[in-house]
Amino acid sequence: MCIAARMGANKLCITAGGDLPAKYIIHLVAAHRNAGWKTVIANCLHEAESKKFTCVAFPLLGTGINDC
Repeated sequence: MCIAARMGANKLCITAGGDLPAKYIIHLVAAHRNAGWKTVIANCLHEAESKKFTCVAFPLLGTGINDC
């Protein structure tokens, strides 16, 4: 389990999808609003590729603890 408040800026972690249709959820933490998004998304896509994921979606960006 990962907790966004404990993750560092521009980091990500992967958890099981639980009851969602997705097998996995990649949790992203950007440094500050728009400043870190390019790095975080690039990290996410790299991680997805290394795990051989066939599909990636970014449905809710900027909705977590850093953008309240």
